[in-house]
Amino acid sequence: YQCKMSNPPCTVSRISTTGFDVVIPMQLIETVSNYTAIVAIIGGRQIASSPAAIEIVPGRPDSTQSFIAGAPAEVVAGFTTHLSVNFRDVSLNPVPVGPVHEPPTYDFLSIEFTGPFFIAKESRVRAIGDLVVQFNATFQGTYMCAVTLAGRHVVGSPFAFRVVPADVAPDRCSADPVADQFHAGDPVTIVIEANDRFRNSRKLSTDVFSFEDSTSQYTGTSQWVDMGGDSWHRVYLPDGITTIDVYEFAIHYEGLQIAGSPVQVVIVAGQLSEASSTAEGSGLRGAIQREPAEFTVQLRDEYGNVVVAPDALLSVSLGGGDPEIAHNQEEGTFHVDYTVNTGANMNMEYTMSVAVNQIGI
Repeated sequence: YQCKMSNPPCTVSRISTTGFDVVIPMQLIETVSNYTAIVAIIGGRQIASSPAAIEIVPGRPDSTQSFIAGAPAEVVAGFTTHLSVNFRDVSLNPVPVGPVHEPPTYDFLSIEFTGPFFIAKESRVRAIGDLVVQFNATFQGTYMCAVTLAGRHVVGSPFAFRVVPADVAPDRCSADPVADQFHAGDPVTIVIEANDRFRNSRKLSTDVFSFEDSTSQYTGTSQWVDMGGDSWHRVYLPDGITTIDVYEFAIHYEGLQIAGSPVQVVIVAGQLSEASSTAEGSGLRGAIQREPAEFTVQLRDEYGNVVVAPDALLSVSLGGGDPEIAHNQEEGTFHVDYTVNTGANMNMEYTMSVAVNQIGI
């Protein structure tokens, strides 16, 4: 006898038989949900009921032939990502795992996400043998996705992907100066914490913030300091601010003020500068014998700001005279009182020397 198959057409020259049963080798089938015609011929003639139509359906999904398509290496927090899983039997026929446009119903299918935080997912059958998985990750980190059939991974599973922050959300950012106060002339630094809407840190992103202080003297854009994993954004004034006061810095991102802005920056006096300190008062220009004379010495930093220096030493001398000098310091000011006693010649010019820490002012 002979056995011929159509769709696709082929002739099976040797087939197994048990009595009158014909066993057809299924690896010949390359199409899904199709019909083939079986023609049985004995003695050159077709037997009754020949040809016979047989429906060919796919086998069970096989993990070694099923595969993941479009596995992402990186996804953005808060954005829906689509992943395609293709199911095939051992002969590469597409295998349905549930009704089209519905969740999969195949009992041995498992799709799992693992990582620092929970990931919400939803699966739908897009076409026969094609399952789309959509998921939304909101927190940054490295995650794993595993797709298994009866406990065995399909091709491409498991795979790792990284969730990266979304765009800057100004209302989720913050800024703080690195110190409670800065000395006049010292560099001023304000650290900006750049975050997305889920408060994922964007410290590794080169975002640019703008800033302006309350006096409009100090304006500009932020810097990104590349320190690898410890990178950060900052407002940086390398030359500092030279006038003591409390300044308020407004910080914006693309025109929107960030949370916590404006930021207060307190400037205090710098180090004592003897050369910049000053003396004032009538007692510097002259005195009447045996009558008190006075003047004041104001301690200042190099920018002219008043400095309180409790350990500063004041020395006053009057060449050719014999003054009695008394002084006290209050809020950076020395008040000097002296009296010229007998021994000083009348109507003569003398030299008054005033020094702070032995440096003349």
